[in-house]
Amino acid sequence: EEELEVSRQIQMSMLPSEPPRIAGWEFAAYFEAARQVGGDFYDLFSLPGEPGRLGVVIADVSDKGVPAALFMALSRTTIRNIALRGRAPAEVLSWANRYIQEDSQSDMFLSAFYAELNTNTGQLIYANAGHNPPFLWRHDESRFYRLPPSSPILGVLPDLDVTVSIVDLAVGDALILYTDGVTEALNA
Repeated sequence: EEELEVSRQIQMSMLPSEPPRIAGWEFAAYFEAARQVGGDFYDLFSLPGEPGRLGVVIADVSDKGVPAALFMALSRTTIRNIALRGRAPAEVLSWANRYIQEDSQSDMFLSAFYAELNTNTGQLIYANAGHNPPFLWRHDESRFYRLPPSSPILGVLPDLDVTVSIVDLAVGDALILYTDGVTEALNA
């Protein structure tokens, strides 16, 4: 129990301690593992280069518990390090797939959504490797849109053909990212 609690604390330390505070933007996050530790993760971090660029990632490892948490740590570090080298979203997921495929000796895989948000312009460039489709609420239209996956999941195929999409976020729009913990919930 004590080791699991320490593992939980380590895992929680890998998630952002608080959402970014950027004028004109509002970010919120909620995380709850199915067990003490798990394989879901998200990250928000400043990207190098032009100010106002933010890396946004949410992912879900195929398993639960300690094995998933270890694979989560590998995957999170891999995706973040590739993104911080200035790679575009499609490249981030393609390279992450390659490294995860090479480094992992398990049968685990993960779905991942990675985006680059320009907080100066509202432009969101994203790639989705088999992750739950985010919802984009268009305030002016009072309507939700789904942002579907653009490639298979990471860690299964040796090479992925990842495509990117671009959307512009306007004042009042909302982007909702989630894992299957939401869609598979059995109760409130």
